[in-house]
Amino acid sequence: MKRIEFNEIVTEEEPLVGRVLKLTHGRGFDLAIDAISGPIMQALSEAAAHEAKLVVYGVLDPNPVDFPLYPALTKGISMTGFHYVFHLLEQPERRQRMIDFLEKALQQGLLQPQIDRVFSFADTEEVYRYMESNRQQEKIVVAI
Repeated sequence: MKRIEFNEIVTEEEPLVGRVLKLTHGRGFDLAIDAISGPIMQALSEAAAHEAKLVVYGVLDPNPVDFPLYPALTKGISMTGFHYVFHLLEQPERRQRMIDFLEKALQQGLLQPQIDRVFSFADTEEVYRYMESNRQQEKIVVAI
């Protein structure tokens, strides 16, 4: 099992390209995992290192995407989409590898869920209100 550590998480509080280039001493990122898509794709391509990998697994921004073809070609950026159902659940061999990996990692204490709050099942309406407020920093758990 390979351990991956995140040195920094870049947020909206400062321009993405400038922050990434500052953190990487001008080199750019090697791997970005994006759930947003939309216009941010241009900034991601500008902040990418040569031969960087970009994994897109969501489209939270409903705006059209202008694919940054020139930076992708000149930097050799690899972009791939990831769809949980197609790439894992509908592929029995992959699904089993995922289950085995998760079971082993959980048993070894390598994956430790970060919990924001635990609610009782009777408080389901409150759970939805809390989730819609976007105040949570980690996972919300409903105890049954």
